[in-house]
Amino acid sequence: MSLKVYLNGRIMPEEEAKIPICDRGFLYGDGVFETMRAYGGFVFRAARHVERLLRSLGALGITGLNAAELEAAVGRLLEENSLKDAYIRVTVSRGAGYGPGIAGSFEPTVAVCARPLEPPPPEHYTAGVGAIVSTLRQNADSPANRFKSLNYLENILAKEQARLSGAVEAIRLSTAGWVVEGATSNLFIVSGGSILTPSEGEGILPGITRSAVMETLAEAGLSVLEGPINENELRGASEIFLTNSILEVVPVTRLDGAPVGGGAPGPVAGQALALYRRKIEQEKSRHELKRTGFLA
Repeated sequence: MSLKVYLNGRIMPEEEAKIPICDRGFLYGDGVFETMRAYGGFVFRAARHVERLLRSLGALGITGLNAAELEAAVGRLLEENSLKDAYIRVTVSRGAGYGPGIAGSFEPTVAVCARPLEPPPPEHYTAGVGAIVSTLRQNADSPANRFKSLNYLENILAKEQARLSGAVEAIRLSTAGWVVEGATSNLFIVSGGSILTPSEGEGILPGITRSAVMETLAEAGLSVLEGPINENELRGASEIFLTNSILEVVPVTRLDGAPVGGGAPGPVAGQALALYRRKIEQEKSRHELKRTGFLA
């Protein structure tokens, strides 16, 4: 199946898309990306993803991009590829240029790809997944933690540690020893009857799915406490679950080979997933009503 991509204002066949060898995203990882998921052609929280992308770009001093144009590019690409349920990635680099310095003017490279979604297997939700505690520590003071940098090497290495251990995700600790997040996900635990998640102050990525899950739990009367979590609390948790745009909400039932809680998905993770999926359907319905003019 030949797919089309968006590159610097144009939609073209993927095989025709070319980026200069001196693009700084390739040379230095100098840029950021966003991953989104489309449900029946509706991209859940696209505006928030684009807002986070632009905020990250602003922190890097990369300017000149327009939120409305980026959202429109995503929508056009879904239509051009006749995609309904899709994985979408928006990638922006500073543009072409040699040398680590960023003085001067650059023309950002903007690429959007959309592919048919390969959803996680059903057993991820019915039986849960395995995770490990990675040996790769995360520097909580690094500003790169706050956005999805193209410099993704540590995440890749942590993910490979998980794969080689027969697990799905690697949970990372900070250099200070606090639990922070998964290699490609945010993390929640249930401990002593409370739902806990590391705060942004611990140096995590402020996930869009994480935020939506916290919002839906709060609407259901379940509060989530943000703050430091130590490794003992993680290993002694009655539930652990992971969130990201593609996984949605996935329970962890094995940690370094040992069962989490009773070794089966817990009730909070199940409720969080149900509430999250209901939120998607609500926002999708609202979007459709606005699109057809039935809602102002």
